[in-house]
Amino acid sequence: MKARILVLVLVSILLVSSNPATAIMNGKDETGSELVVPIIFGDNGQRHCSGALIAPRVVMTAGHCVMREDGFVTTGTPIYGELADKDPRLFVGKPGVVVPQGGTKEKARVIAQFPAKNYEDSKCDASGCNASLYDFAILILDKALSEKTFKVATNTEISEVIAKQTPLLVLGYGLKSYEDSQNAIKGLGSDGRPTSTTGVARTNFCCSGSKVEAISKSQSSSVFQTLLPKNTPQGGGDSGSPVWFQKNGDWIYIGATSATNGPHASLEANHPWWSDAFNLSVIGGTYYTAQAFEPLIVEAYKYLDLQITKEKIPDDLAKKAAADKVIAEVKAAAELKAKQEEEAKVAAELKAKQEAEANVAAE
Repeated sequence: MKARILVLVLVSILLVSSNPATAIMNGKDETGSELVVPIIFGDNGQRHCSGALIAPRVVMTAGHCVMREDGFVTTGTPIYGELADKDPRLFVGKPGVVVPQGGTKEKARVIAQFPAKNYEDSKCDASGCNASLYDFAILILDKALSEKTFKVATNTEISEVIAKQTPLLVLGYGLKSYEDSQNAIKGLGSDGRPTSTTGVARTNFCCSGSKVEAISKSQSSSVFQTLLPKNTPQGGGDSGSPVWFQKNGDWIYIGATSATNGPHASLEANHPWWSDAFNLSVIGGTYYTAQAFEPLIVEAYKYLDLQITKEKIPDDLAKKAAADKVIAEVKAAAELKAKQEEEAKVAAELKAKQEAEANVAAE
């Protein structure tokens, strides 16, 4: 009974927070890593969420990261597809870039976003408290942030990762200490660097609510959970942060953080959660796996293909205009030369005629 009450308390505290929370505490510095990107709200923001740059212009993250209202993660209506000029601007930083207070210039603008159409925001109701349902989204950028493309884990690979307890890499931007948390609250900015830790798949589902657990049972491998090492909590989680595993030397993307459990950086050092056996035993995260959203991925890539085609049209027109200009200049020069040669010929003939007439008159 104690465990059940603590689970509900954990989820409830998670659900009432509208901001993306903690990244990896006591983790490894991942500055420059190609496996994580900061998602930034506003041109001068630090970080709104985290994500993974799966392809040069494609980012995968949590669905609630694009449920925006006044710049925060809330229960607002998701913007689906292309973003209009009137919409708040969302940016994605270069992989592994440090994002200081005041933002970074090393970023691309999000021009379209595709949250899962069956997304439901986190809430407590008659069924209990649940983290967000089908919490996944894809962002399309206005320009490439790298030249790399990564594979997405298949259902079979995820099952193998769970069964074999394959080492996992968990990364994220966010708050890494209580001091970092307080500085962010005071408007002094946070550390701005990505961090990571290793972990394994949780074999028993924990702490994200009965509805989320039901999804994991009915849709095999669609919801994935991690268990992190002692003293390396993911805390309240850094929304959208990726989890990866390595296969034959290649990094393969599994999914995006939807919810987390365990103590986190917003809690002072003497908070009872830091010494509670249950809380410390369930530190980790809940991820929605990318492979469960194949139709969404197809739709997002179709949009990108169309966008690239549209972007090429002005380039093609510009190249044609430049070529037409060169052709016109060459043609005009040739015509001018021909005209000048004709005028010179006429002038020469006139001169010869005048000289001949003068000679006849002289005789």
